[in-house]
Amino acid sequence: MAVNSSSNPTLMASLAKLPVPDLHDTVARFAEAARPLFSADEFETCLAKLNDFVATQGPTLQARLHQRSAEHANWLEDWWNEYAYFLNRSSVCFNVNYFFGFRDTPQPMAQARLAAALID
Repeated sequence: MAVNSSSNPTLMASLAKLPVPDLHDTVARFAEAARPLFSADEFETCLAKLNDFVATQGPTLQARLHQRSAEHANWLEDWWNEYAYFLNRSSVCFNVNYFFGFRDTPQPMAQARLAAALID
């Protein structure tokens, strides 16, 4: 059961179309995020697999995302709703919206101070 954003076309018409991220940028961002999770040897293996992906399956899948983007108002919406929300059997409040788990702060404060207060 996917929620269709076309249920409110007035607001949807004013939004910019969600861009398809660049394949090389996505792979580079993934590599940077994954680096602390691996030993040096494991990270080299990861990089080799990423390079193989970029040279083989990546361009085909990227083209399919661009095709989907041309055919849908939002290429990600159906997948996001289906897999991030509806199929997630965990508590959505705590596992999708992390802010639900924090206590209220007594007064507005700077972002760094708020972060420190929330984890204290």
